[in-house]
Formats: sequence, structure tokens, C-alpha cells
Amino acid sequence: MRLWSLVLAVALTGSVAAQPTVTWEFLGPESETRALALLDPLDGQPFGLAKEPLVSIDVGYGDLYRLINPAGGTIWPDQAWAPLHWGDSDPAVYADASGLILAANNGGPNVYGRSVDGGATWARVIDNVCGNAGGGGILRTYAPGRDRALWMTSRWCRSDDDGATWTPQPRPEPSYLIMFDLAEVPASASAPTGRMLLAVGGGVLVSDDGVAWRASSLHGDLMGSGERYVASSFAVARDAGHPYGATVYVAVNLGGRTGGPYVAVFASEDAGETWAERTAFADGDLGLAYLSGYERIAALGDGSLVLGLSSARSGVEPNDRGVVVWSGDGGRTWVELGPRAPWAGEHPPMERCDPPGGQCPGGVWPGWAAKQVAVDREGRVWVGTDHGVWRTSGP
Repeated sequence: MRLWSLVLAVALTGSVAAQPTVTWEFLGPESETRALALLDPLDGQPFGLAKEPLVSIDVGYGDLYRLINPAGGTIWPDQAWAPLHWGDSDPAVYADASGLILAANNGGPNVYGRSVDGGATWARVIDNVCGNAGGGGILRTYAPGRDRALWMTSRWCRSDDDGATWTPQPRPEPSYLIMFDLAEVPASASAPTGRMLLAVGGGVLVSDDGVAWRASSLHGDLMGSGERYVASSFAVARDAGHPYGATVYVAVNLGGRTGGPYVAVFASEDAGETWAERTAFADGDLGLAYLSGYERIAALGDGSLVLGLSSARSGVEPNDRGVVVWSGDGGRTWVELGPRAPWAGEHPPMERCDPPGGQCPGGVWPGWAAKQVAVDREGRVWVGTDHGVWRTSGP
């Protein structure tokens, strides 16, 4: 379905959430945001804290900052952010409201940083097997048998002591597949131990115990000649009345499909075993001439979804930039969230346009897309871009 085909099909989908009316707030800094972690995210388990959300980000070339003034700032440097004094390149950051922060090093020695006091003090942990996340993600799980375990996807390791030590896990086959994201479907009457899902270069893998993995219906040979699926991120929309406790969504980079489209959203109603395509985005939708194909999706508390769409090129057309889109009908139709994305700023970083160092057409560098997407417990959407952190003005 082309994005422009927003017809009355919305009324036929059953439960439909109301479209939010929001604007975007700039929280600073005017720098590339390479990782984003909310200390109290919507999809986290209760930690006994209900206060203004905080965020940890990896800015520029490895500096880690914590937002101390949620009202935000306008120009960097300002008083909105405080350095956490970790000091290594940290493409993988985990944080929760207990004060635990894990920052995984990308390159060099296999070192990761661990703080249990919100970043005030750090312990440098050297682990020659699991210490280098290399850009992967870190997730905590809660279902029986995995209660409060942490998982590091790129090295595929598990920790049962809040990241103090890690144990390598049997790597899902085929071993060459890159793991892009990990999700847990909650325990339910239909799946008493819940399910773990892996988004990989061949689609989606499913496990009941985190050890033995099997292919879901959304899976194919990445090296084959047919349609290929590169699953990039999950969203778990919890629903107490659902037989599996949630509907699961995955953003997929499609390859091998004649004539496109390039990015699709699939949904599963049986905890990841089978998947159905809900919508697909072709190159050219919303002015994005070439979609990057590695998109971030997130679920809000009412079951609606947000998806960051980004362009695979820069400095071509003023409108060829990243956007955030919203769906209130289970990913079947989408509209742009808020007004025109403001992170397509007027002063792009040096060497980010064609020719390098030149002025982008229309004063816009389209690479300023929502490359990280998160939702806090208030229902606000946070995005990390190449022009700082932005947040919706309301739920």
C-alpha cells in the first residue's frame, strides 16, 4: 500500500487510536546522537520510580551525557546536559531507573563501562569474550527462566548480575547473520514462558528459552535469489486481553521484490511465529527518494506505533530527509507525526553534503533523520538524530 492511500480502511480495522496533535521540542545538543536510552522507558518493567524521564546519549565521538534539565536547551553548550565521564566510544547504551547504566565499547580492547548510580561513578570491566558490543543492543528480559537477565546482542551474551559479568550463549544459526534487535513477548496463557525474538539479516528468529532458536514465517535465505528480509527493529504493543499478551511489530528492509517497495512493517498475533505484512513504503513516499531500510519502530501505551523513516542519501533535494510517522490502526496506515520534521536544520555539519563541505540544497541536510526512537511513560516520543535529541511536546 502506498503511503498516500490513506483511505477509509482505517475505519475497518477495529480498534483505532486517536491521532495525537504534537509539536517537536529540541533538547540539544547540536551534535550527532549515536545512542539513546531512556532511564524509565514505556516498555520497561516497574522500577518503583515515577518521575520526569531522563535520557543517556552518546554524542559525537564517544562522549556520554545525561539530560539533567528535561526542559531542554537551544544551543550547545548549554545547561541541559551533564557529561558522565565514561570517555569511550559507546554505540550500545543500556539504562534503567534503578541507576544502572551500561556503555559498551566499540573497538579497541573488549571493555565496557558499568555504573550503578546513574553515571556518577564508573567501573571499567574487561571481558575478552563479551565486553565489546560493537554497536549491538542490550535488553533486559523478565519471563520465567530469564527473570531480569540482560542480553548483549552483538556478542550474544547473557548477564544475571546486572551486567557485572557475562556468559556467552549458543549463537543462533546461521552464525553469519547479524543481530539487529532483540525483543521479549510477555508470558501468557498461550505462551507460559513468553517468547524471545531476534531481528536478523534473514528475518525473524523465535525462541521459547533463549537457547534453541527456530525460523518464524518471516525468514528467508539472505544470500538467495528470492525475496529477502532484513529485520531491523521490534515494537511490542502489550494488551492484557490478547491471547499472547501483545501484538508484535517488526520493521523490515525488503530485498529482491520486483519493483519495490523497500521498507515494510509486519505484525504477529502469535508471539512471533507467523507474520503478516501490514504496510510497505516505496522509494518516493513522503519525499524520501531512497529509503535507508534500517528503520526504528516503537509502540505507545495505547497500541499505536511510531516509525522513523530515513533517507539513504544526503544533499539531493530539500524534501529528501527523515521523518517520523504514526499509525493508530496496527500499522496499516501512517501519517506524519507532528509538523514538518524540524531536525532538518539550516547548518549541516562539515563534509555532510555533496560536494563535501558544500551547502546542501535548500539549506537542509537530509541525513538528520530519527535514527533512534523511544517512548517514555508519559507517552512522549523521543528521537535521536544527527542534529541532537528531540521530543514531542506531549503524549
